[in-house]
Amino acid sequence: MIDQHPHSGTAVPHASFPLCAVLSLAGAIIAIGGYALPWYRTDGAAPVTVTGFGSSSSPAYSLHTNRLDWMIFLAAAAALVLAAARLAGRVDRRWARAHGWVSALALVGIAFTLIAVPAGLTLTTGAHLSAFGAAVLAAGGVVSRRELLHRS
Repeated sequence: MIDQHPHSGTAVPHASFPLCAVLSLAGAIIAIGGYALPWYRTDGAAPVTVTGFGSSSSPAYSLHTNRLDWMIFLAAAAALVLAAARLAGRVDRRWARAHGWVSALALVGIAFTLIAVPAGLTLTTGAHLSAFGAAVLAAGGVVSRRELLHRS
């Protein structure tokens, strides 16, 4: 994008980042970051936490991570690739479908994360943060899809 300098009238180039790429990148980073934080917590005298990656704060406690929990991670990884391609200017109308699928995967991942909580556990910060990041990256995908389909 090129603007004119207010005093001299000469052309001044400046970089601008598409909103969709910023939303997708920020959401993906937040969603992936949430996996390192505790997702689940047990109640009781000695609470145990389990991260989004399935590691436990107690070696005696084991939880087989639900494969549905990985939907947000997969959507975030795909959103990083799509946002990088968008920033590099290598995206055209043909990529709109991919943005739609990534957004749908993120939204379904949010639903399963919030609904399919293992018995005896409660959701904690990491799950909420990843769900928020997934919602942001889904919004970025929807905006990108809309921009790509409405290009002339």
